[in-house]
Amino acid sequence: MLEKLLAVQELDLEIDRLDRLAQEVPQELQAARTLVQTRIRELTDAKARVQQLHLSMDQQELELKALTQQRKGDEDRAGASDNPREISALQSRIESLAAEIGEREDSTLVLIEQWEQAKEALKQMGAALPQHQEELDHLEELERLRQTKMVKERAELVAKRDLVAREVGHDLMRRYEEVRRGRRGLGVVRVKEGGRCGGCNMGLPIHVQQKVRQGNSIVICTSCGRMLI
Repeated sequence: MLEKLLAVQELDLEIDRLDRLAQEVPQELQAARTLVQTRIRELTDAKARVQQLHLSMDQQELELKALTQQRKGDEDRAGASDNPREISALQSRIESLAAEIGEREDSTLVLIEQWEQAKEALKQMGAALPQHQEELDHLEELERLRQTKMVKERAELVAKRDLVAREVGHDLMRRYEEVRRGRRGLGVVRVKEGGRCGGCNMGLPIHVQQKVRQGNSIVICTSCGRMLI
């Protein structure tokens, strides 16, 4: 009967292995997921940068327009005035405005250049993303097939396991499962050469070894509690 129980355990261990594999994400798939997520974030950031630069250009244009109108107004007032002091003050302000307008125009040119570069970077990112997504979709499909295959394998193992478990009997199975849960998946182990427990590797007393050899009853390792065979 313990041989049957050992067969159950071998199936249980294989089921456990499949469960672990099902939880693992293949490295290549994880890398592809990370790459696409990163590219999407970068694309979102690039779009935001293009929009922000465009807003800055619009704002700069409005401010330049206001400064230009202010300068023209001062020039008109200076041309219409016959007060030397007022003309001098207006001319001073006109020069100051001209210098500021020049600086703003230079800044606008820099913004335009940055905007063009940002648009080109955005275009390249947008062109590259579909390829990354296609590669990810392919790997996701492979993973789906892998998972489907493991589900089928697991179902077959569970069916075999249930058949053998019925031959073992309810009471012994319950006892095995209780031990197995607390002993890293091993509820029943063979006695190793030298009279050691195949689970914890502790030496077994002679009388325990004799009971195992007789095979007339369930023998428990006094150290780890596993059933011995």
